[in-house]
Amino acid sequence: MALQMTVTTAHGITLDAAYLRIDEQSGDKGNVNLRVHTYTTLENCQAGCPWIEEKIYNFVPSVADDAPNFIKQGYQYLKTLPEHSQAVDA
Repeated sequence: MALQMTVTTAHGITLDAAYLRIDEQSGDKGNVNLRVHTYTTLENCQAGCPWIEEKIYNFVPSVADDAPNFIKQGYQYLKTLPEHSQAVDA
């Protein structure tokens, strides 16, 4: 799972089909940290091209018996943020 959306990087480059992936996560039931990398496209990510931007987020996960795993919750959390409101699952 990942997200796809239009992204304008900190360098002012606009990517129409950027691919955002949680490449690292750590934490516990009180706090999960996400390291999200932005790739120019899904294809470039799959080809092993390096990411072009990195952002770190954190959230408090649900530990309910029926809750999705922390990575899925991470993507759900990212989509609640204004900067990712237009993201679609990829």
